[in-house]
Amino acid sequence: ISGETNVGGLFSTCKPCKLIQTANEGTVIAEYGLGGLSAELTGDIYNSYNAGKIKAETEIGGLVGHANSVNITNSFNTQEIPSGNYNNGGVIGDYEGYLVQNVTNSFFINADPDNNFQQIQVTAKDFADGTVLKALQDYTDSVIDGKCWIQNIGKDAHPVLKGMTIIAISSSSE
Repeated sequence: ISGETNVGGLFSTCKPCKLIQTANEGTVIAEYGLGGLSAELTGDIYNSYNAGKIKAETEIGGLVGHANSVNITNSFNTQEIPSGNYNNGGVIGDYEGYLVQNVTNSFFINADPDNNFQQIQVTAKDFADGTVLKALQDYTDSVIDGKCWIQNIGKDAHPVLKGMTIIAISSSSE
């Protein structure tokens, strides 16, 4: 998927939106405003990931390029994000500072340290050896069950979902 701006692996704009057990493994390219799952998002992402290559100059988020008000939980991005730009991030790129952005138990390989929220920086080895899988599977709350994650250690480069389905979306996608 490619475009000039606001390019996402699943959506360009998704608001209000709820993504549960979703994934992108395709390449996403933009000049700026890129998200592995959505270029712009207001809403929730649970048990989701991006493992697709992503390439842009600025406003790059491993999952969300521009976050308006989001809750991202038990999710990850395996792709490296260029550092040196405050609008780039391993999970969220650019964001509205006056709105609440919650990121919990979510992982990335590298990103600008100024934009990490509650994201957890790991290595490709941590994805491959089951370290991230264990953290994902052990996470449970009233909404999320981490047991949806599986991985063939030694074969899979990262955890995958048992079933990649979109359970609920209420969105106006542009």
